[in-house]
Amino acid sequence: MNVASIAVLLWMSSAPTEKLYELRTEEGTRTAASGDSVPYSLFVPVPRVGLPGPPWPALVLSHGFARNRRYHAENARYLASRGIVTLTPNFVKLGGGRPSQLRNVRNTADHVVWLVERSSSPTDSIAGLVDERRIGLAGHSAGGAVSLEAAVALTESGRPLEALLLLDAVPWPRTAALVSDLLPLDFASLRSEPSACNAFASVVPVLPGLRVPNDDVRILGATHCDPENPTDFLCRIACGGGSAEGQSLYQRLMYLFLKDALRAPALEDETYSAALGELASKGAVEVEPQGPAVALRLDVNGRHGKGVVATAGPVLLTLDAFAHPAKREADWYLAFARSGRILWVTSDGIRATPSPFASLAPKPFDDVVLFETTLSAGDSMTFLVFLVDGTKLLAHDAITAEGR
Repeated sequence: MNVASIAVLLWMSSAPTEKLYELRTEEGTRTAASGDSVPYSLFVPVPRVGLPGPPWPALVLSHGFARNRRYHAENARYLASRGIVTLTPNFVKLGGGRPSQLRNVRNTADHVVWLVERSSSPTDSIAGLVDERRIGLAGHSAGGAVSLEAAVALTESGRPLEALLLLDAVPWPRTAALVSDLLPLDFASLRSEPSACNAFASVVPVLPGLRVPNDDVRILGATHCDPENPTDFLCRIACGGGSAEGQSLYQRLMYLFLKDALRAPALEDETYSAALGELASKGAVEVEPQGPAVALRLDVNGRHGKGVVATAGPVLLTLDAFAHPAKREADWYLAFARSGRILWVTSDGIRATPSPFASLAPKPFDDVVLFETTLSAGDSMTFLVFLVDGTKLLAHDAITAEGR
């Protein structure tokens, strides 16, 4: 065992082992939007005195090609015991080409809708347990391709996600053409060493096309079997073995990313980005920045998406920023259009001429409050945010709130 491996084992052994919640597991079969009968397992935390209660964030965790949901059962238990409601569904056959692939994409998007609807039903066993504003998708191998395309489908349908996690994903050729349609969100891609089983790291060329800053995280020495928990001898034979170290590392990074992205309850202060930095210094991972330097996302009352966000009464405008580290300051501009008039929110108040409201270096942040107002029925406002470095537009976003 080399020095880097010993250092990683020491890092993992220092992680808290206590689970936050006991679990209950629901096993069943549901009819998805496609008409397919989909077996699933649902792992749900049990509320505990003294700990954050529901609604909790939720995750749909998808398996890979020729596998099933049992290969992520321990990952699901690990996440749910730390406050993330986790659904592991089976796919219908992925070997049927494009029609089967698209059915699984549609089914995966529908699982998100189903969880939200169940949580909204007072008589359901998970009533009130899922926070529809904190939902993510994660997928291993071909499940990564399904999850990515389902995230795009949810965006197009007006149900954008909060987080997307790829686990040694193997995108299909068409997937790269879709990623630019995905709204900015918390995104991570963890991958193993290039091999035939991950199509020789075919996910890497997809990452620059995303509209959000992201990292290609290569776990050194890991195999395609390591994201599974449990895995089996068939995967080890076909994909070059596996290790408890690689398996634990995947699970730990998966949790830290989702904890941060979905704002899950936590036993600890360690962040996903800090963990990556420490592991990179130990020679356990290599991290290569991908995508744009910065992306912005406006939310109205905690909701975002393409087009109009319907609301009524008080309006709270917040901003999320996704960014690679930067030291140089840039100018932040905020404008709103109402009744045909454009006004600018500046450091000195609301003005009719453009002026920045702040000059700061881009860095990641969540839910910074920018503006508060009230909308009556039939009224609407469009908000616009710009990040400018000199004369160069670095990033922008717009959202319309409509009183209904």
